[in-house]
Amino acid sequence: MTDEATSCETSLYPTVIDYDLEGTGSNYDLQYYDDLFVEYIQHRIGVEIVGSTRPDVRTTAQHLTNIRGVFNLPMTELGDLFKVSRQSVYKWLRGTEPDIQKSDQIHSLSQIADQFKTSGVMRAGAVFKIKVFGEKSLYQLFKDSSLRPQDVSKVISEARRLEADYESSALKNSKAPPRDEWRSYLSIPGGPEPD
Repeated sequence: MTDEATSCETSLYPTVIDYDLEGTGSNYDLQYYDDLFVEYIQHRIGVEIVGSTRPDVRTTAQHLTNIRGVFNLPMTELGDLFKVSRQSVYKWLRGTEPDIQKSDQIHSLSQIADQFKTSGVMRAGAVFKIKVFGEKSLYQLFKDSSLRPQDVSKVISEARRLEADYESSALKNSKAPPRDEWRSYLSIPGGPEPD
């Protein structure tokens, strides 16, 4: 590709604002971005963009909402992950932008949340906190900045395998009512005494 084509490619990209694609007087919902790009934009700029993916135009607040929705993390744990107070996380959710390093971390964790969401892992929050790597969880590895992409893939594939095993087991289809036979009626030291 020539320098001219490269500059054309970058200078003629559509401006993406929030969830709308804005151009010369028209607004389009980004739900249809792929169709619009191929049909109306790509042939006009004269450059085929190979391997391009849909741009991630979410704000920091939307990334944090995604993380909380997938991993079910309270504000305190989010603050702990990013080494800030929960008040800082609340500010980010209200629209204040964090510094570049924190913004990159939030974006990275949101992409991991997207991987969990698209893979269909049911209890992503619990899986995110299970200690599997030398007594460390994905949560702890992310916090320590030592999380690798293959770690996430490994945990997701294992969680999907366990869920498939559960689906095929008799436990899912059991019609037996829950029972209390497993409970102990003996006194536990320091516990309440039975009547």
